[in-house]
Amino acid sequence: MKISRATVDQWTEIEQFLSNARHVYADAGREDLPDLIRSHIAILGRPGDSGREPICALLIFQREPRPTTLPANAPDREVLRYAAVAPGRSPVTDAVSYTHLRAH
Repeated sequence: MKISRATVDQWTEIEQFLSNARHVYADAGREDLPDLIRSHIAILGRPGDSGREPICALLIFQREPRPTTLPANAPDREVLRYAAVAPGRSPVTDAVSYTHLRAH
């Protein structure tokens, strides 16, 4: 599985993927996605290793400012704003794999 950062240049392909995605979690409007992709953390998954296959998963996180109540060494918070998985893919298996890989 090839995992890479999404860019706004891929917006047409991302829109097409979202139109056909089977499992979608949305905590943002689709009109907000280009700005989220541009300014936060967006990850694409593609089957295979070439990076030329169609998108099979998308995760978009929005980084939040660290609250003053957290210790200085605590990590920044990132909120999942959008997640989508293609038909035939597992939201549990694939999304958890992407999140785990992103954390390392």
